[in-house]
Amino acid sequence: MTPSSNSSTLSEADIFDVLSDPRRRHVVRVLERQGGAVSLDTLARRVAAAENDIRLEAVSYHQRKRVYTALQQGHLPTMDDCGVIAFDSDRGIITPTDGLADVERYLSAVHGDGRSWDNYSAIASTVAVATITAAWIGAWPFSLLAWFHWTVVLLVLFVATATVQTGALPRVDLE
Repeated sequence: MTPSSNSSTLSEADIFDVLSDPRRRHVVRVLERQGGAVSLDTLARRVAAAENDIRLEAVSYHQRKRVYTALQQGHLPTMDDCGVIAFDSDRGIITPTDGLADVERYLSAVHGDGRSWDNYSAIASTVAVATITAAWIGAWPFSLLAWFHWTVVLLVLFVATATVQTGALPRVDLE
């Protein structure tokens, strides 16, 4: 696997390959939250905690070692080959690259609760139509503003949502 030579972005096949393994998805989440380079030991401990759904302090030596070995021998070299990370195996340092943003964008399309942006957009559109209709027919409290003003407010909210969704603005992590 190699990054696309025509651009700095990863190919869709590389992104899907990285995301195909749950452990690599945990690596992406940890690196995204870390915001910079991380040691292999720290990464292994955090991934083990996520995989076992336990606190960081509760990770046993065996849990960490099992993850450490798998990351060092398989997952991190694969992610390095794709251009998602830079893995310095001699020093045990993992540094995110620009390719991580491509992978994270795919990963964030579906949140942990299973809602996708498609579902969010459908719900938001339904609420918008109901709000504008209620304002247009004069239903209280929507009658406090003209239906045109509600339309402008909702349009601004849709533009802000689209801007966040496309990555033009940083996403706010509420976890």
